[in-house]
Amino acid sequence: MSVQGDSGIDIAVLQKNINCLQSEDKRKRKSALLELRSHVFNQCKTYPQLLNEHDDIYKSIIRCFSDESEACRESAVNLLKDFLSENVNASFNLALLMPVLSARLGSDELVEPSEEVRQVLVELLHVVVKRLPKDISPFFNDIVVILKKTILDPFPKIKRESCECACSLATAIPENFHMQSESLIKPLVHILTHQQYRVRVSAINAIGTVVRFGNNKSIKEVAGPLAERLFDQAPQVRDAVTQTIGDWLINLPDRYSYFYVMIPLILTSLNDQSPEIQEKAWILWNKAGEQWVQENEEDIKDKLDFLDTQPQHYPLDLRRPNIGCRTLVKRNLHKIAPAVVRELEDWLVDVRIKSSQLLCILVLNAESDLHQYVEQFLIGMYRACNDEDLRVVNNIERASHLMGYFIPPTNYWALMHPIMDDSCHQGHIRVLASIMSGTESSKLLSFVTTIADFLQQPSICRSREAVYQTQLVKCCQSIMTVCGKDCVVVSQQIFNVLSTVLALTTSDDLQRTIQGTFSTLQNFEEVEHVYDLYKKFMRPLLLNVCSSPELWTVHCPERLIFQTLMLNSGPAISDNLDLLVPTLTTSLNPENQDAEMKLKLLTSVAIILQNADNTHCIDSNVMEPFLLSIMKGVIAPNLVWKAGRTAEALRTITVSCLLSILQTQGVKNEETTNYLVNTIVPIVLTLIEDSAKKSRLYSCRSLYNIISVAQKMNKIKADHVNKIYPVVLKRLDDVDDDVRSTALSVLKRLFKPLPDDYNIECSSAHIEALYSTLLIHLDDPSTQFGALVLDVLKELSVLKSEYLSEKLKSAKSSFRNQSACEELSSFISNTCAL
Repeated sequence: MSVQGDSGIDIAVLQKNINCLQSEDKRKRKSALLELRSHVFNQCKTYPQLLNEHDDIYKSIIRCFSDESEACRESAVNLLKDFLSENVNASFNLALLMPVLSARLGSDELVEPSEEVRQVLVELLHVVVKRLPKDISPFFNDIVVILKKTILDPFPKIKRESCECACSLATAIPENFHMQSESLIKPLVHILTHQQYRVRVSAINAIGTVVRFGNNKSIKEVAGPLAERLFDQAPQVRDAVTQTIGDWLINLPDRYSYFYVMIPLILTSLNDQSPEIQEKAWILWNKAGEQWVQENEEDIKDKLDFLDTQPQHYPLDLRRPNIGCRTLVKRNLHKIAPAVVRELEDWLVDVRIKSSQLLCILVLNAESDLHQYVEQFLIGMYRACNDEDLRVVNNIERASHLMGYFIPPTNYWALMHPIMDDSCHQGHIRVLASIMSGTESSKLLSFVTTIADFLQQPSICRSREAVYQTQLVKCCQSIMTVCGKDCVVVSQQIFNVLSTVLALTTSDDLQRTIQGTFSTLQNFEEVEHVYDLYKKFMRPLLLNVCSSPELWTVHCPERLIFQTLMLNSGPAISDNLDLLVPTLTTSLNPENQDAEMKLKLLTSVAIILQNADNTHCIDSNVMEPFLLSIMKGVIAPNLVWKAGRTAEALRTITVSCLLSILQTQGVKNEETTNYLVNTIVPIVLTLIEDSAKKSRLYSCRSLYNIISVAQKMNKIKADHVNKIYPVVLKRLDDVDDDVRSTALSVLKRLFKPLPDDYNIECSSAHIEALYSTLLIHLDDPSTQFGALVLDVLKELSVLKSEYLSEKLKSAKSSFRNQSACEELSSFISNTCAL
């Protein structure tokens, strides 16, 4: 017969199961545990003291924690854990349980080999902490030792459960936990880098609770590792850090001492790549600010009453932090600023990016209270502008722009000018361009002349570095954007800077940007065309660059600026010919040995001359003097033969300039014509035999045009004809057909019409020599060239037709081209008959 105790439980059955737990058969032990669950579990709901009164049950279950069978150990732990579940108010002696848990989980050596059993043991410990907070004080140290071990357990689920248990322990007995909290920090920090994001999230939450309810000094130890988690790829991890820092800002007992640690972290979250995290951070940050205001209302009463209205000049796309947030940043900035500047140069690019983002948020929160830290920040910003990662550079530009809203030019220019004056690089110019773009218009206008004068200095605006040049243009654009039409007070300086950069840059994109900026300036100046800008502002810049043209080289910035002004000024060039011609004459002097520089300048002159009617539109009243000056000072000296391939190219471009003058402009006065005939022609005749094909071709064409002009003004004499034709006649043997054809045209033009003083009888030998040579080329292998020669012979046959007829008859038998011979003979006969 079964005997029942006070609790209504069958003692015999209970004793049988307890005895079975000692069996060597693990199946019997497992079955006994199941029997105990079915007999005892329901009884504990109505009789919580059951396990204490029948401690043999309790002891037997705990003894199974060391069972050889993993299944039995797991069942025993789960049984005891279920006794402590929320549905069962079981009460039992922790003095029996805790030593076993400490032995199984807290030993230096691994006692429990099964990960699953270790997990349920930690779960059991967690239930004990949550369900029996008043009873765990004597075992507090043991629990901490266990958690230090289990937090570092290789099994991720055990790590997570241990972190949750640590949170529960901190909230269960905060008065005891304060003394031991620091010992949990190191293992928690260690698992912050675990590969599973859920483990990292659990560790962050545990750190937040441990620091909040424990020793707040630990915040210094965990701040760095938590900051690293703000770079985490998992948004859940970054969100956990944000929530933790937000909780500290509001609830940490000693938060006033550690605001300088927490503020950079929460502000960093305001720039998180996830909009949801940004919004959470904004809510937490503003809540912290509002709480601070409530706690310190008396200290900032005046600001609350009078100074909390949003400034008129404030970034339109940004929300303004409340006065509590701004005051918190102001009071802690002296500790935050050095760290931010230092991390802008960190070797990790992610750190530099986050630091530059943090700088933007700090500026927005500090506002005008940033004054005393501007110099410190600027130094770091200059260097960060050279960062290889464009994200860092863009953030620095953003921070500079925001700084312009709150720091007046009086302050930032006083700090920037001495450094830039001593040694200026693209970082300085970039920061200046961005900070000006955020400055209030009226404040910038008071300093714009000073800044523009500085920018137009040769030492500042003549850099050839592409990035530097781009930022210079941005400086001009910032001035024009902020000041609007009022920027016309510095139009000359802006023109000088833009023209200089346009001359020195090699970037097509930047050139287009500059042209667009010129158009904006044109609108502000209210002129019809961009050429009017050159007409208005070109001369002062020309005076500056043309001071020493004799010293110019191919790399000389003055030469590049001069050349750019010439090519881009259009009609404005007419107003500056008094500067252009002497400068060209001096710089292109034959004594100047830099042939490459001369070549480039002469190319520009050729472009101007070829477009003088269209693009440049040089006034007619100055055209003739200009052309004569160019021929005397530029063309004639550079046509003289010199050895070398560079000199050859120089002669080619020079004779091209001469041809451009003759073809596009022509010559309309006697002085110029006399100079061409008496000075230029003898030089050109030497170039007709030049080794360069283009030089020979252009020389022949130039000679043709000179002869045509001189004949109209009766400046060609018999001596000129007799001196010119032998040289030209030799070009009929040229290797190039274009030169040969042009030489024929010159001969035809030279002898028809003849000058008034030309006596055919006295010059019969010259005409005979002309006929003899032409007859030789009449039988040229090229039928096309032979046809040209036939045409010339027909035109010139009237000079001495009898001689030509006789010469043709005597040579006819040796001609291959009999048809040409007969055609010429027939033409002469018909002409003589007339």
